[in-house]
Amino acid sequence: MLIKESTLRRIIREEARRALHEAEDAIIPVTTASNMSVDSGKAVQVTLKRPAGYPDFNKAPAAPLTVDEAPQAVYNAINAAGGRYKTLLLSVWDQYSKQVAQGQSSVLSFQFQINTDGSIDPKTIKLTCTPDFTIPAVAGQSSARTLSGDFKKTIAGWRFASVAEAFIYQHPKGMKFDSREY
Repeated sequence: MLIKESTLRRIIREEARRALHEAEDAIIPVTTASNMSVDSGKAVQVTLKRPAGYPDFNKAPAAPLTVDEAPQAVYNAINAAGGRYKTLLLSVWDQYSKQVAQGQSSVLSFQFQINTDGSIDPKTIKLTCTPDFTIPAVAGQSSARTLSGDFKKTIAGWRFASVAEAFIYQHPKGMKFDSREY
């Protein structure tokens, strides 16, 4: 099987990024009692704490976030290192970055309403991509796809921790996506 050098570089870069983010998430300071040795052969129990704004559907619902806490928690969930929401946006961008010239970029600005259950009201999503790139229609598609349209579909599926009352979240600054040589 032949693989282009650019494809191999892209795969290596994506795997390195994934491994780096997993390593960042796994770094946890652990303290031990002075009478306990690390290599005692006993299992050490460590509690991992999720960043604010990440819902944990495996445990009982926590108290809803207040209107003061919620915007920062949403921002953290989107921009956290290795956060799944930023990763989803990057995967959408990767589809378009192959079509644009090296060195080009696009800036995404967005806002949406978060309901009390943490879901996003799809009718309230407002976003702009500057510039907004297009992928031509292929067999099986009725029309061309746009970067802003794909970002909007991705954002509509996001879910955050529950909040005390619905509010409009506006991302404070545009997210820049660059095309790089793979």
